[in-house]
Amino acid sequence: MGDPPSRRPELRRGDGGFIAVVTALPEELAPLLARLIGPAAERRDGARLWRGRLGARPVLLACSGDGNENALRGARSLLAGNRPDALIGAGVAGALTADLPMGSIVFGERVFDSAGEAPGAAPAWLDRARTRPDAVAAILFTADRVVGSADRRRELAARLPPGRPAAADLESACWARAAAEREVPFLALRAISDEAGEDLPELLSACQFPGGPIRRGCVARRALFRPATAWKLLELRRRVRRESGLLARFVESLLQYD
Repeated sequence: MGDPPSRRPELRRGDGGFIAVVTALPEELAPLLARLIGPAAERRDGARLWRGRLGARPVLLACSGDGNENALRGARSLLAGNRPDALIGAGVAGALTADLPMGSIVFGERVFDSAGEAPGAAPAWLDRARTRPDAVAAILFTADRVVGSADRRRELAARLPPGRPAAADLESACWARAAAEREVPFLALRAISDEAGEDLPELLSACQFPGGPIRRGCVARRALFRPATAWKLLELRRRVRRESGLLARFVESLLQYD
């Protein structure tokens, strides 16, 4: 695992001596926790954090919650009490372009949201990700609501700079802005869980306020009497777990060497 020593970019060590990894969903965090060596849980400001080793590095794992508001608040809280060498944002995303099949691992070469381009990813971390044959450089767009229809995906893709694969999520730009506020290097990593031509159940967006989380209770109640929708939601949940497992292995291997 990893790359030959001559190809691995040096990563500058900061004051903390550890890497912080944040996800939005517990399902995205679970496979990272399963790979954590010597896990130790702690609580700070009501949030649960885990310390241990992943690959060759000490890490701090946290779950911010999904949606713009939770992502920004959670990352700010995490970084207010810690000074990591870098913040890695990890989770699933939906493809905006047809060149990202399900299961693809992408890293955010550029990250945008409705306010424009977010602060850039750390060059050394981008360089390290680029040496990996199992990851693709992509443009990430952080939407304020689930991008659930193929038509909406095409519309967003047309607004982004051309020439790169693109994907949508609900958190990356918010994590990037929180990291920039604290002058912490950042990298967004995503695993593609739904493809560009796919339509997701409309109730995912209907059960979400702009910028807020998807309200799971609302989704469950509305799906109760819609068997086809319920089946699709279960399939999406399986995908999130599967792709999160792939991404956890990638994160571990990315941290395998200093």
